[in-house]
Amino acid sequence: PDDPRVEETADELVALLPADLPLAPGDPADNAFLDALYADFAPAQAAVLRRVISLLKERKP
Repeated sequence: PDDPRVEETADELVALLPADLPLAPGDPADNAFLDALYADFAPAQAAVLRRVISLLKERKP
């Protein structure tokens, strides 16, 4: 969704997570578990979760 709160909310959530948080290997876009998880959320909420995962992957060296 084009909800401007998605980016802000994702940024706030990522700031709460430890910098050394381990991430699951692989591409989150190709993950049946995440697809099922996103289906349980409203579109904007799922977008926040997707963005959080993206931001976490970006901050990893």
